[in-house]
Amino acid sequence: MKSSSARRIALGGALVAALALPSSALALSSTTVYPAGDDATLASTGTFSITAVTNRQGWLLTCSLAGGMGTVPASNHNPAGPVSVDFSIQPSFSCTASTATATITVSGASLGLQYGPPSTGSITIPTGDLVVTTTPTGGGASCVGTSTSALSIPGTWSNGFALPTLLNSTLSAFGRTNSVNLTWTGSNPSTCTAGVGAAVVDGTAAVVSARDATNPSNVVLVGP
Repeated sequence: MKSSSARRIALGGALVAALALPSSALALSSTTVYPAGDDATLASTGTFSITAVTNRQGWLLTCSLAGGMGTVPASNHNPAGPVSVDFSIQPSFSCTASTATATITVSGASLGLQYGPPSTGSITIPTGDLVVTTTPTGGGASCVGTSTSALSIPGTWSNGFALPTLLNSTLSAFGRTNSVNLTWTGSNPSTCTAGVGAAVVDGTAAVVSARDATNPSNVVLVGP
């Protein structure tokens, strides 16, 4: 019979071996997104705070997510990881600021959904596919910033339900420090000239709902 010290050594060795496992060995759980083939639309009921900085000025933008539609893929199951929903109609952000009007357009986003607990979702916008345009409220040349890095906005996914009253699934609890690098063009010496800058997205006040556009009586669900 092993002594207590021998057992402790054995357990310690097992723990060290477990900690030494490569990250690939810690596989993600399986994910299935329902209903396959249905279109899903996104819209925010809260706002994102986006700080956009040029080489001349910074703006604090209050933005709502509008539009955005993607189709749940026919291959809607991943045995070890997330399922990606690519947008066919790209989302956009409608923004306000104290000294400018602003829009943020997107040309290549996707929504990655991973079963939990907790289940998560991440809006990912590839490099070059996000454009920020600001126009001073008093007039003057616009500033246009194009992303030079990818932007990922992760959040927590909560399944809705169809009965007794329809409640759409939501994506919320976004982080504060989702940043993207921008290259700005413009000729307004007080707001921007050609140069580099960045934008930081704070989504802690935002809630994005996902609605089944193909069959509004259905709910977009994430399961194992």
